[in-house]
Amino acid sequence: MIMTGYYVLEGAVPGISKELSVIILISLFGSYCYIGGLGAAFYISYFNTCLMFIALTVYLWHFLFPAEDLSDSVRNLTNINILYETVKCVQGPSTNAASSLLTFRTVSGMIYGIVAFFMVLALNCCDQAMWQSRIAAKPEQGVIGFFIASFLYFSIPNALALPTFLSYLSMSYQNGSYLLSELDMNNGFITTIVMEKVLGASGSYLLLMIVFMALMATGSGEVMAISSILVYDIYKTYIGPFRENLEPSTCPLCGNKKNSEGEEKVIACKCIHSSVCNECNDDIELSLTGLLSHQIQYTCPTHGKYRHYEDMLKQYKSRSIMWIALALLPYGIILCYLNLNLTWVFFVFETLLTPFITPLVLAFTWAKCTSKGLISGAIFGLLASIVGLLVVAELAYDEGLGDFFTTTSSDYSLLAACIAGIMVSTIVTVTVSLATHNIQSNVDEQREWTKMILIDNPINSWKNLFTEELGELPEERNVTVGDMELIFQRARKMSYICAVVCVLIQVVLVPGVMLSFEEWTADQLYYWMLFLFIVLVIGTLYAVFAPPIEEIIKIIRYRQNEKKQGSLDIPKKMNNNGGVQDVRLHLLRDTS
Repeated sequence: MIMTGYYVLEGAVPGISKELSVIILISLFGSYCYIGGLGAAFYISYFNTCLMFIALTVYLWHFLFPAEDLSDSVRNLTNINILYETVKCVQGPSTNAASSLLTFRTVSGMIYGIVAFFMVLALNCCDQAMWQSRIAAKPEQGVIGFFIASFLYFSIPNALALPTFLSYLSMSYQNGSYLLSELDMNNGFITTIVMEKVLGASGSYLLLMIVFMALMATGSGEVMAISSILVYDIYKTYIGPFRENLEPSTCPLCGNKKNSEGEEKVIACKCIHSSVCNECNDDIELSLTGLLSHQIQYTCPTHGKYRHYEDMLKQYKSRSIMWIALALLPYGIILCYLNLNLTWVFFVFETLLTPFITPLVLAFTWAKCTSKGLISGAIFGLLASIVGLLVVAELAYDEGLGDFFTTTSSDYSLLAACIAGIMVSTIVTVTVSLATHNIQSNVDEQREWTKMILIDNPINSWKNLFTEELGELPEERNVTVGDMELIFQRARKMSYICAVVCVLIQVVLVPGVMLSFEEWTADQLYYWMLFLFIVLVIGTLYAVFAPPIEEIIKIIRYRQNEKKQGSLDIPKKMNNNGGVQDVRLHLLRDTS
């Protein structure tokens, strides 16, 4: 991301220093997520998405509906018929149908498509920033949102890449040679030079806005993901835990077993939850006074210390965001001075993530998957992926490893890395897990899944998020895996259906239609770009209007529920001092 932003800035603002570029990018990454956290990231992502869709719609509009008063030089770069005739004269690779660049029937393109599928799958499975956004929503909302996003973003790379590619080839053909060196093309300067030529100075600003919007949302998410890993996964678990030797089935407040059914001579946890704890009311009022967390002295004997511990972790996370952003400054400057090939970095590094797909999926879906199997499978899969990449790069191409950056980012090398990594990681993970697991019956399997359910925050339970779904279950009853499967079976079925529909449309239908044409005609090229434009417009309308409409509906429903609550005769509860307890405090606590 840092390199992408630097190359865009360098192309749009000639002469800008590497240090200034990195400072601008890091400021975008760390500023608003340090102030607003994950909530700010969500709201900024909405505005970024809107601006990105609008900018791309304006860009593609210039190719489909060019103005009549354009100069001849610009018209030659935006008129689809002229672009078609020019690109048709350019000789394509021999592995393309009719050696043409105007075709989907290309061997290397199909191989890159397969590799890109596994790359995106690996990125979605392995990226902590993806998970922290996904788990913030309920399962059904997450499923629907995930698949709607896949269709919305289907048009973005195509709408930007296709017209830009055609215009650059046309400019190079008229010039008699490529305008940019191979390294500059790999680093993304094609988009910069084309948008500036087609749209003038506003094209550079438009590109800056598109790239910066994407980098702000993505970069801030990654910074927060790293801070969460450092604070909650490392510090809270291994360095400064609230209670030493804590197991998933152990209460962090008292150290006793949460679920001791069927276990003799085991002291069961009797800690009440904060949602029904009277002593927590004063603590909640204190947290709403605006005092700094270290100035608050919580009084609840059961939850007070843990509430203070959570406040401390939040402070650590805020500080870690600042330190991570500062640490990225020298790291980013070093990357810029290395002048690496951006295409190589993108393809190779994301391809090396593919061995981690199977271990992670098995960890979520297979009860017999062990930590030893997961770690060993990931390590050996990564080694196999690297070996496959280097061996094929040496044997399949005449240049061998002598032209390292070119051959290792070529189609067959990347495909070999994907296949080798996925196969080895799968075999090793399954084999080691079968040899090291302790599951002998269905009871053991259910107990293994129960460990995940028992992982909970005693002052802000995950059950609060699913109050409506769990409303029919008695509060004193422990939620089981069977309950969760029954409650969310609709979301599971919906995910399967959406996955099948998504694969049929984006992997089978659309590519199948395009592969049916050996070489595009001018009309087919126009209709393909028009199709992309229509999808882009639909995505723009959805991205701009759907979120605020949904928020308005939620506000209306909340106000209606509030009126219903106000009309009910809610009995007032007495606190320990004999005073009257404000019901609004309970409503606030239940939603915190």
